[in-house]
Amino acid sequence: DAAGPRQLLFVVPPKYVLTVQEALGAVGYINRCAHQLPKTLPRHFVLAAWVLHERFLGRRDSLWRLWLETLPALEPTTLWEADELALLEDERAVQRTAALRRQHMAEYDSMVRVLLDECGLEDDLPPGTRRPGLAEYIWALAVVHRHAWHFASDFPVLVPLSLRFSVGGSCDVLEWGDEKDPGAALYVGAETGPLVAGDEVSGWAEDADNLELLLRAGYVWDNL
Repeated sequence: DAAGPRQLLFVVPPKYVLTVQEALGAVGYINRCAHQLPKTLPRHFVLAAWVLHERFLGRRDSLWRLWLETLPALEPTTLWEADELALLEDERAVQRTAALRRQHMAEYDSMVRVLLDECGLEDDLPPGTRRPGLAEYIWALAVVHRHAWHFASDFPVLVPLSLRFSVGGSCDVLEWGDEKDPGAALYVGAETGPLVAGDEVSGWAEDADNLELLLRAGYVWDNL
């Protein structure tokens, strides 16, 4: 069977669509130490902080934590060693990786470390749990960039479903339901033609080029 343009494929109920506002409410450490954090918090940081919170402090039987524990390895270039980066033979990728790693380090020092040291996050970790470091923060960011869906460029939400994004994605992501508690819906893209059974369901994203996908989410498309 083939699904034509604008045909609904499936929907994700609101309880499995995590918004930035919900993440802020769940990670109480952020509000507790708001005066010690930057006035404007990057949305990717808020979602990544929630990922770390769920991974280390979430209920063992929660869907989100179980999902995080079963994710395949995520290896954005910001976690690569120098000899691995050299294999790319792409100076632009090496330079962008270095710049992005410096950005992540600055975010870790100015925000994640504040949650750990000043806001009580480290004190609440289960006994024997290793303190989340820069590598764990970069991993959480990779989860966000790999799995965040966008209702708009400034409206990312996290969905526990693997969906790759590209400039040639076959589907459009749309918001549905209550604006304060939204769900997500996937429709066959208007410009991509029919989606045939067996085709990969992928999301359209204007800025999902291979370099950014590799740097931030640890995967590339081999057909671009």
